[in-house]
Amino acid sequence: MILGPGPYLKEPSEVFDWVSKQMNEGQRIVGSFNNLINIALPDALGPPGVSGDPIKLVYVSRRLGDTYKSTFDYVREAKRLSVPDEYEKLVSIIGGFLKSVTKSVEDFSENLLQQLNAGIAKGQAEGGTIVIEMTLTFELHGLDEFNEEMKRLRGLAGLEEVDE
Repeated sequence: MILGPGPYLKEPSEVFDWVSKQMNEGQRIVGSFNNLINIALPDALGPPGVSGDPIKLVYVSRRLGDTYKSTFDYVREAKRLSVPDEYEKLVSIIGGFLKSVTKSVEDFSENLLQQLNAGIAKGQAEGGTIVIEMTLTFELHGLDEFNEEMKRLRGLAGLEEVDE
């Protein structure tokens, strides 16, 4: 349950402006995760066989946490928004866009922690280098449903024929 006041968007132009803003925000969040994980994290970890930079690791960790938090802010904004009935499905779809991104980050973090713990335990017992291989895929949830709903709304507005 989301508490707190939210805006009411009455006019179609207000709703579509909000949709555009949310699409841009979603892309920014995904881009931040991408840059942190693919650029900043490898730099912080350092080259193979060399200890990572603790200051950079703390920075990347904090920024990942901030970006992760912003996914919840994104969802909260959609849940607080009030729109005319014909736009509620669209707002709900957009609010769920980052669901799979959040799940991917959670799975990535859990897997990384498991590999680090296993590597540390092995390293203490045997000595040597710890090798961690990770893959993280970002995908917007509900994109096909979004496109279908946009097509329906354009049809209601007389901008496109609706297939029913």
